[in-house]
Amino acid sequence: MSNLSSDYRNSSEQSTSQSEKTKVMITYSDGSRFQYEIEVPTTHKFVPTTQTELQYWYSSQKFIIGHEFSHSAHGMGTCVSDTPTYINMANVSQIRELSV
Repeated sequence: MSNLSSDYRNSSEQSTSQSEKTKVMITYSDGSRFQYEIEVPTTHKFVPTTQTELQYWYSSQKFIIGHEFSHSAHGMGTCVSDTPTYINMANVSQIRELSV
């Protein structure tokens, strides 16, 4: 249980810094795919600026907080869930940034 609380503390520290909302497609190890809106830090001790640094940032996270989203049925933008999802990065096989 102590690992979970320290992970939560680390994620809450990151959420206090400035961040940029990014829409991503996450593919899990079982093949399922979901679209999430996540926040990537823009001001922090380590700010990912290149694709390699961004990949390193993702791989260094144990959990990422995301909000599931989908395109609206009428093509009027996207619908983002109010409920956060805690994404266990150990179960993620691929992350792809979406240009929405």
